[in-house]
Amino acid sequence: ITSSRTAAGTVGATFGGYTITTSPAATSFAAVGLPPGLSLNPGSGVVSGTPTASGTYHATLSANNASGTGQPVVVVFTIAANIVFGQ
Repeated sequence: ITSSRTAAGTVGATFGGYTITTSPAATSFAAVGLPPGLSLNPGSGVVSGTPTASGTYHATLSANNASGTGQPVVVVFTIAANIVFGQ
């Protein structure tokens, strides 16, 4: 997995997206420990959704192809609280 080891979002806001990239190319992906409200498309490696809880989450991501499964990596997702002042 060659993609960034960090990602950020905000509670209640559509997650900007995170795509697992690999070299060589992978054909399927898996994730354990994503922030609540986010999910992984196992065919494309795209993490998307709308986070529902703030915090720091350490998700373990893995990818595989016909040659096998690559070494899993930990990606730190930082989800900020959605604070609105003056309401």
